Amino acid sequence: MIHSQSQNFYNKSNKSYLINSSSFFVLRSFLQFKISQSKTNKLFLLKVMSNLIDQYNLLNQNLSVMHPLHEFKKKYIINQLIRRQKYEIIRLINQQQKQKLKIK
Repeated sequence: MIHSQSQNFYNKSNKSYLINSSSFFVLRSFLQFKISQSKTNKLFLLKVMSNLIDQYNLLNQNLSVMHPLHEFKKKYIINQLIRRQKYEIIRLINQQQKQKLKIK
């Protein structure tokens, strides 16, 4: 009787072990897949980089192909830089004029 109970317990224990090990295997394989997928997505080869550079150059040469929003952002950034340069030049001119007035 004791022998059969221990054997029954062993069978239950063995089943739970098998279930746990199979679920662990599934989880481990899923994680390995996700990790390998993330590594391949972030990998930039020289060929891919040259392709991206070519695409960027093509878009710069032909702005009509570029998405209108990107084109607008590019023009906006360039205009901001030009304004800053103009304001800096004006500020320097004003500063020089003030110094000339102080000297006189």
